[in-house]
Amino acid sequence: ISTNNWETPRNITVLTDTDITAAPYLFLGNLLEEQSGVYLIGTGQVPGSNQSIFIRGSNSNQTSIFIDGIRVTDVSTVNSVPDLSELPLNGIERVEILRGSQSTLYGSPAAGGVITIKTKRSRLPGFHGSIGSNAGVFVKGGSDAGLNGNLSWNSKNGMYVNASGNIFSCNGFNATVDTVTTTRVKSPDVDPFLKREVNITSGYEGNGYDAGLFLRYSNNNTSIDQKAFTDDDNYRINYIRRMAGLHLNNKFSDKFEMKFAGNWTETNRNDINDSSLLNDGKHYDRSYSKEKYWGEQLSGELTATYTALHYNLTGGIASVQERMNQDIYTYSAVYDPFIYESHTSLDSINPMFNTKSIFIHGNLEGDLISSYLHDFRLMGGFRYQKNSIFGNNWALDINPSFIIGEHTLLYFSFAEGFTNPSLYQIYATDTYVPWDGQPGTNLSLGNRGLKTEITASSELGLKGSFDEKWDYQFSIFHTNTKNYIDFVYLWEKNINTMTN
Repeated sequence: ISTNNWETPRNITVLTDTDITAAPYLFLGNLLEEQSGVYLIGTGQVPGSNQSIFIRGSNSNQTSIFIDGIRVTDVSTVNSVPDLSELPLNGIERVEILRGSQSTLYGSPAAGGVITIKTKRSRLPGFHGSIGSNAGVFVKGGSDAGLNGNLSWNSKNGMYVNASGNIFSCNGFNATVDTVTTTRVKSPDVDPFLKREVNITSGYEGNGYDAGLFLRYSNNNTSIDQKAFTDDDNYRINYIRRMAGLHLNNKFSDKFEMKFAGNWTETNRNDINDSSLLNDGKHYDRSYSKEKYWGEQLSGELTATYTALHYNLTGGIASVQERMNQDIYTYSAVYDPFIYESHTSLDSINPMFNTKSIFIHGNLEGDLISSYLHDFRLMGGFRYQKNSIFGNNWALDINPSFIIGEHTLLYFSFAEGFTNPSLYQIYATDTYVPWDGQPGTNLSLGNRGLKTEITASSELGLKGSFDEKWDYQFSIFHTNTKNYIDFVYLWEKNINTMTN
């Protein structure tokens, strides 16, 4: 968002470096949940708990998150949603929250909204750095501590290198602690959480050129409980993300610019649940499970922008490939001498799809037509996508606005969006096991008949600023989703499955 907030004819929130530095939080999710129309789950739970974002009542899989132009996702999860507990506030310079469908510019799954994150980068020549730490004690025997740092180097000829890292450790918290009864046979374990992350960017900027590389590595180790109010002393999750990105920008003139961005993301999640000590403090549940989830995304986008006196146009092409796999092993001797053992994998299926798209987006000022329309603006766009599984879809965006007073804007928008089903929702081989021990079915949870979710959203809004200190925005919106994907229970047939 390059213009003033009040001049952008959509409902947005911009969090600057000042806002981020003043926030008493360690992770991005805690700051986001303070914003209007944004809801997160997991931020108030045990550190390391999964955090998912919901904007304006849309599903968590209908929000796209970008770091320096690179989409952050996890294609191995049920709905390809990233865990926001991955993202610390350290190293972030700016956050933009765009509410409502943004699919014409960002594609799938930006049907509910978009979060864009810009990392810190000093542009002063020479070496610059910062370091910070935190520590706290919150419950008896429970504490956390963290260390973070940023280092940058910029040469006078335009070369630059930036690096940031952080480590955070938490110990002594448990989601199943009994605050009512004081006596128990076996005390819950402390569920430690350890997070490590490193980010490196380097490149050249000058004479109309901007080229750079981006590398990111994060490693989380979490101990979790079996379920709500049920302890598990041997349930561990290790999650690793590797990212690499490349951008090439060339400003040929004051009017014409081209950009290319490509990235690779790989995620690995290993869940191990060994035999757990039961509440009597003497016996174990005699079960073991090991689950491996792997995901990979490759993407590339080429855009061109032409800017004239009273209008600008941006057009581009994009390609995304997503792949995933899972390997699940389960062993149980609960009903010894009867042994249950299961091993499933998606190796032979090789879940994968490709999405190719073309788009155009523009802004027009009323002066281009007549001086009588000086206060009129029109923004709009169109995107067409072709998916190797779900076929063709398109989205339209029309966004007129009027300046009706000093620093006051009245706007209307109609925007369409689409959200492709995840690979898990299509290919999952997991079968439903009834909670009451009754015989289940062999029907897998995945559904290859799923269709792309299609969203249409209308919004009327008023926004402005005064005293150069205060911003305000009011909006009324309505969103309708077709082919909505949900996990449903077919009561008469004892079957769980995903369906539109």
